[in-house]
Amino acid sequence: MIAAKINSSESGPFADIHFSEDQLKEISMAGWMHDIGKIITPEFVMDKSCKLERIMDGFALVQARASN
Repeated sequence: MIAAKINSSESGPFADIHFSEDQLKEISMAGWMHDIGKIITPEFVMDKSCKLERIMDGFALVQARASN
């Protein structure tokens, strides 16, 4: 885990950063939750290149139908 490598760093930009065991567990759990969230999130939401465009097109379609 990157956080463990940061903990063992004795020089460089991360030399003064140290995580407790609880913090390391929290970071690990956050990583797992992030990965699991990607698994259960619909693909159209994950596809960032067109995510907002599709949603906005859907809103425009609903508005067009509602105004007729």
